[in-house]
Amino acid sequence: MSAEPASQASAETTGAIVAFLREVGFDVRLADVDGPTFLPGIAVDQGTLVVDRERLLYPGDALHEAGHLAVMFPARRARANGVLEVTLGDEIAAIGWSYAAALAAGIDPTIVFHAGGYRGASNWFVEGFARGDNVGGVPLLQYLGLTFDDAHARERGVEPYPTMRAWRAGGPDEHGRAPQLVGTMAELPHGASKRVTIAGTDLLLQDQDGVVVASSLVSDTAHAESRAFRVLVDLDDVYVYATI
Repeated sequence: MSAEPASQASAETTGAIVAFLREVGFDVRLADVDGPTFLPGIAVDQGTLVVDRERLLYPGDALHEAGHLAVMFPARRARANGVLEVTLGDEIAAIGWSYAAALAAGIDPTIVFHAGGYRGASNWFVEGFARGDNVGGVPLLQYLGLTFDDAHARERGVEPYPTMRAWRAGGPDEHGRAPQLVGTMAELPHGASKRVTIAGTDLLLQDQDGVVVASSLVSDTAHAESRAFRVLVDLDDVYVYATI
């Protein structure tokens, strides 16, 4: 089964996707898209997703492109412009994100995984996701704080992927907490350290040949809880993420 191009689909489909993206915190602008783009009718302008309803060939492409923005941390997302440069990991994570987003938006996943893309593997993705196979980078989405796999969800008594904790890396989780940008690698030269207090827990960030580590510097109780904190490095931006 495959979805029809937007020229034959109802305008409500694109409208529902745009409404969902705005609801979960994305900046979306409906406007003409000129110049070269990777996907017809879709562009990115300084972190804003621009959708040209006249040139959009497949409405599900808007969800997929939003998935690329979703797996960027805020500073990188704000810099995103034009044709995005993505890694294989970015692509895998965006695929998993877009499947979960389709379900949450009430959109048939085949609208995202249409026959015009995915190098002929559209049905393979849809069928794999439906079986619960890890075909879309759930470990990457979990690392970014966006969802839990089955094992971690059971530990916490919550629903696993495709239920999402958050829709944007660096955005608020289900408890309203978000990673805090504490600096850049350029501010942490070799041998230097930086201290930051988050939720009453004092953490030390230290640059060790380009590797940033975190440790608790307070009481034993807080130290026992320090596993709740981790450091994520996205390009040159350093975040501390509370995972509990």
